[in-house]
Parts: sequence; C-alpha cells; structure tokens
Amino acid sequence: LSLTYSLGYNTHSNYYLGHPPQQNCPIVNECGRHVTCDVSGHLNCMPGWSGSDCNTVVSGGLADCSMDNELSVFYKSTWEGSIRCPSDCVANMSVRLFVTKASHGGVTATAFLGSNSIAVTGNYASYTKHLLLQSSNNVYFPFMFGGQHYTDVEVNGALRSATEMTGAAIFLSRRPGDARTCHGSTTTLKETCALRLTRSQVTFDPCNGQGQCWRYGGKQRDYMCCCNSGN
Repeated sequence: LSLTYSLGYNTHSNYYLGHPPQQNCPIVNECGRHVTCDVSGHLNCMPGWSGSDCNTVVSGGLADCSMDNELSVFYKSTWEGSIRCPSDCVANMSVRLFVTKASHGGVTATAFLGSNSIAVTGNYASYTKHLLLQSSNNVYFPFMFGGQHYTDVEVNGALRSATEMTGAAIFLSRRPGDARTCHGSTTTLKETCALRLTRSQVTFDPCNGQGQCWRYGGKQRDYMCCCNSGN
C-alpha cells in the first residue's frame, strides 16, 4: 500500500494569517504614521501612539522622547506630590517643584510648599540618579512651615523612573536661639520629611521646534526627529 500527496501554498508579504485575501495590512513605523495589525487584520496604533492617524505621541508612553530609561539627563519639568513628616509639630502638605533650568552646569528650580515659594539650586548626578537642591540662607527672610520659622530647605531625591522621585525634604533654621518645644522637649529647628513626587509636565525638544520627536528605544539617544512636513 502506498500513498502519494502534494501540498502547495502561496505567501503574501503584506498579509497576515487570518486576513481576508483582499485586505492589505502592512506594519508602518515612519514619520506621519505608526500602525500595525492585529490577527484579525484590523489596523491598530503601535504602542506609544494614538489618534485617528496614529501620529500623536502618548505622554509617558514608549514613543515619548522624555521617557529616558537610562535617566542620564534631568529635564526642565514640573513635579508634584507630598511630604510627610514624622513629628506632629510639623504638618504634612503637598509640594510642587518647578524646574526652570536643567543642564550640565546645574539645576535651578522653585519649590512651592503650601503658601511658600522658595528658590533652590543644585545638581543632578546621572550616575547615582540623585537630585540635590538647596535654598540660600534666608536668615533675614525665614519662611513659615508647620507653625515654625525656617531659613533653609534641602530637596534630596532619587529618580526611580523618568516620572517618579522619592527622597527627603530637610528643613532647618540657622537663626541664633531658634528652638521649639516638641513632645515635651526642646530641640533645634531641624526636620526631615519623606518626599514623594510624580512628574506632571516636562519640556524636552531636541528637534528645536523644527519637527516631531519620537522615541524608538529606551536609551537617552534612541530618538529621531520628523520634519513638520511629515517627510
């Protein structure tokens, strides 16, 4: 007994298994269009893109140029969150950090603590992913925080991701004779509070306003610019 059979098939480079024969569904990832297909042949935006034409970058998504997985650069940005202090002599409150300058020469920002706005400056260490900002000595212009006067604030944060920062906010007074009574004992005016911030806005435009920036990888330099014309 013998059995002979043959098998033939055709391939179509622009079709996926399961597509109707008339449906052309290629993957397109280029300036102006970023689409792919599901197993049913329906067009979908690639991860990180949205909109009817799949050409709108999702903020915080895979195509967002400011989402640097290496955390090698600190960008001009706005961070919001809270500080929680261990002492009941100091109130917990919301905080906003508005970074107006970020370069290799240093970082300049304004810290908004309750009704206070405090100028702070410092540096970002890309190797350790740490941000250290300090205010100038405000001996003659102290600020009120939690019912006490302070002259200095320090923000010491570590980036956990491109959008998350944790660390400490340290408040102290350098005015001679300043002290407070807390829990029945007199202590120097210094308080260390837990800090947790989330990035709400960011400014990063390596295309210098001449086109759209989009990321194709997680490293800091894994991005490209599309001209405004879409070419």
